[in-house]
Amino acid sequence: MITQRKIISLLVFFLFLSTSLAQGAEEDGWTLSAYQERLWEEGLERVIVSFRGSVNKSLISKHGGEVIRVFKTIPALVCTIPEENIEALEKERFVTDVSLDGVCEANSFGPRYRDPYEEGIISRRKEALLRSAKDAYNDSIKEAREAYLKVLDETLSPIRERLTRYIRMLSYLRRRGLEGHRVYTSIQSSYRESLSQYYAAYREARRAYEDTLKDERIRLTAAEDDAREQAEEIEIYSDGAKVEWNNREKGVNSIAAWNRYNTMGEGVTVIYLDTAINYKLPDLAPGYKGGTDFVEEDGDPFTDNPDDYHGTEMVSCGVGSGASKVIGVAPRASYKLGRVLGSDCKGYVSDFIAGVEWAQGEDDCDIINMSLGYEGYITPIVRDEYEAVCDSAFNKGILLVTIFGRDIPAGYDSVIVAGMHREGDSGWATEGDARAPGLHVPVLDPANNAWYDTGYSISSSHVSGMLALLLSKAEITGFTKLNNAYFWAVMTNSLIEEGGRIYAARSLDGTGPLGTLDFMAQNWPFNTNFQYRDYAGMTPEAIPIYYAGDNMIQDITIENNTGFLDSPAPIMNLFMNAKQYFHDTTQPLPGTYTKPYGYYYIDPDNQEVISNTYYISPTMDPGLFQTDLDFNFRIQKCTHNIKAEIRQASVWCPPGPRPGTNTGYGVRPPRRR
Repeated sequence: MITQRKIISLLVFFLFLSTSLAQGAEEDGWTLSAYQERLWEEGLERVIVSFRGSVNKSLISKHGGEVIRVFKTIPALVCTIPEENIEALEKERFVTDVSLDGVCEANSFGPRYRDPYEEGIISRRKEALLRSAKDAYNDSIKEAREAYLKVLDETLSPIRERLTRYIRMLSYLRRRGLEGHRVYTSIQSSYRESLSQYYAAYREARRAYEDTLKDERIRLTAAEDDAREQAEEIEIYSDGAKVEWNNREKGVNSIAAWNRYNTMGEGVTVIYLDTAINYKLPDLAPGYKGGTDFVEEDGDPFTDNPDDYHGTEMVSCGVGSGASKVIGVAPRASYKLGRVLGSDCKGYVSDFIAGVEWAQGEDDCDIINMSLGYEGYITPIVRDEYEAVCDSAFNKGILLVTIFGRDIPAGYDSVIVAGMHREGDSGWATEGDARAPGLHVPVLDPANNAWYDTGYSISSSHVSGMLALLLSKAEITGFTKLNNAYFWAVMTNSLIEEGGRIYAARSLDGTGPLGTLDFMAQNWPFNTNFQYRDYAGMTPEAIPIYYAGDNMIQDITIENNTGFLDSPAPIMNLFMNAKQYFHDTTQPLPGTYTKPYGYYYIDPDNQEVISNTYYISPTMDPGLFQTDLDFNFRIQKCTHNIKAEIRQASVWCPPGPRPGTNTGYGVRPPRRR
């Protein structure tokens, strides 16, 4: 009996089979349709099995299945299993769900066309090579014709002379009436024999000549094909890639951030989950820090197949170094690649989940770029597990970026969704948390050919590149520490124009709107000011002096500056912890050194003054003390709590008037009674 699962599997299989056939060409490399066909030939299904509690791999082998992978952050695994055994597996006590492994797909819908400059070079190169091939053919034909005529002259001329003599002799004998004479008959026989020799020699020379012409035509065709291939394979290098619209004012204006804030993404690592890439290209090699392959499990996500181009395109427009042809938004950021898609830009949900798990396990992972998604039915359990893996990465401080247009993972709260806009126009596609260039953007394929491509995938890589710039230059904010929610929030609260474009920075000439790095440089979303009360004096460095036994009193003014930056947004649920510690050792001061304050709501252009008091114990060792303020709050356009830390307030506690100690900056006068 054909089950509903079988029907769904058949529909999925024939959908991808028909897509592959419609492409009209054989795919080079692993494709989902080919893999699915092999499974069906063996009567197998690929499924995600969820468990109650710990994973039990023995249940899979019990039902004739084979485990492909056990997940690390969720109680589930992926396996292949005979279709007829799935129902029995579902009935196992500790199995909560058995779901067909869904299909993720990258987004790139064109139009895709070659770089006109590069295409011009290739066209001229092709024309020159074809002309050279044609000239070589004409020279060969000329030589063959000359050789043919020479053969005719050398072979047929002696025979023609004999024939001419025979004709004259026969004519003479006919005029004498000697046609019946035996001499006439003998000469006539010799004439006929020579004539046969003449035609045989002519036919042989002609045949050889025609064979030569045929061979030369074949060689010409091969030479023309080779010329076309050589023209396509020509390497076109320059002193560096030109900065095109996507990195200028009509795009993200990352060039302004490079120049104004001296950052190109240094120290940040983006992990791409995509197809295989050619990480050996001049523009991709500098930033590559390794990768892995979840599709074919060979550990190396490399390809030089120009038809398997999606991943190489994403990396090149996001973090391409610009050494040759394409420069990305963050050209000095590092990157890694987790291959989760085949050359047909399709892959399994389970491989994507494994990719996110792997990425968050990499110590240097700052951003995960997922230019792919899943659209369709997926069981609630798998949907929740999928989200749990993304949430786990976000909770570890990683920013996750995906494309608009797919239900998963775009529907998860922990994932930033990238929409798309064309050159200078934010209103063309306004979906997503932030819009970035996605139409006619310069990219590379694995054969190092320069193209212009279109798609939400390209937009997501631009958003990841922008975040790399922000993370690289976090110190310009004045905050000591920031969590990932801050960078999400400052980016989405500094979008320009109605369509919501990401914008890195105002141009050097002062034209254009403020960008995200400008917001950070002005300490978005609030400024802090410290005022001290009842201190004994000031050091030469203008540090307030308090003595042991004093109360250190700070008035901390928190001012919402979002209105001044033309992005008014209230600061909500502001909670602050104040901690005192030794400046040199960062060890906390004794006593109650942590004091919580909150919750506060501060409107744009408004401020809140919080008084922080710390009693300096009479037994305190003298030294330089510092206050550490931890802020936790929310702001619009970001549902996550933002965490920020400030360390900028210092207090000097000099040695007191105790026996055997120095007097430091002086002794507090006796208090009046």
